[in-house]
Amino acid sequence: LAERRMSLELSPAAVADLAARGYDQVYGARPLKRLLQQEIETPLSRLIIQGKAADGQRIVGDLVDGKFVLTAQEKVEV
Repeated sequence: LAERRMSLELSPAAVADLAARGYDQVYGARPLKRLLQQEIETPLSRLIIQGKAADGQRIVGDLVDGKFVLTAQEKVEV
């Protein structure tokens, strides 16, 4: 993201949701890595490939109707 001058911001609700879903009683936080790949890395890659996210944009992760969603916002000055 730094190479593309992009930033990623997560709402407090999104952080709480990811933390809750990424923790397992038996395995601790190990499932968190896979969850971050599924909810952030892969969708962000798709946004970039589809041209919906461009260099210099701010990417915001939030919960919408109980579902984690990434959206590209206005360009940021770095």
